[in-house]
Parts: sequence; C-alpha cells; structure tokens
Amino acid sequence: AAGSSTKALHVTSAGGDGSAAIHATNTSSAGYQGRAGYFIYEGSQTLGMGLICGASGAGSNWGLWVGSGNAYITNSLGIGTTTPAELLHVKDATGGKLHLQSTGTDS
Repeated sequence: AAGSSTKALHVTSAGGDGSAAIHATNTSSAGYQGRAGYFIYEGSQTLGMGLICGASGAGSNWGLWVGSGNAYITNSLGIGTTTPAELLHVKDATGGKLHLQSTGTDS
C-alpha cells in the first residue's frame, strides 16, 4: 500500500557502552577487494537511497563516521542541499562560513 514500509531485516538493540546493533567483519586476505558491508538500491521509485544513516540523543551525534580509510564519492556531494549543482556544493541558509585548514605540508 502507498506509504507503507517493509523491512527485510530489522534489528533493535538496547546494548550498553560500545555496543552495536550490527557489526560486520570481513577478514578475507585473498583477491582484490574485500567488503564488510554492501548496500545497493535497484528499485524504480523517484528517489533511491543505498544507505541512510542517523544518530540522535547523545552529547555528540555523527550520522556517518569513517574511522579509517578514504571516502570515495563517484558523483556530486551536496552538503546542506539535496540537489548539488557541482562536484561539491555547500549550501548554508544561515550565512555560515567554509573553513579549510592546512597542516602546512604537502604530505
């Protein structure tokens, strides 16, 4: 039905400090690529999303944390906008500023 939601997997956790509702580890050392998780959307709706992240209720909330390794984005990245017009599109309706910081080295 319109507006309904189905979940192939739904996990709820009330664990304590350092707990995770889902923890995936891939220790494979053979081959070229290894993945601990892989999410892809292949539907036909107007808007498809491969992964939605969110965090709330803590002193500091990070919806996405990349703890190690590089982050790779194939297409455009929008910060504050869902319709980026360029490779990187930053939009702030409150007159915010962009801060870039350098370590002073090229490495």
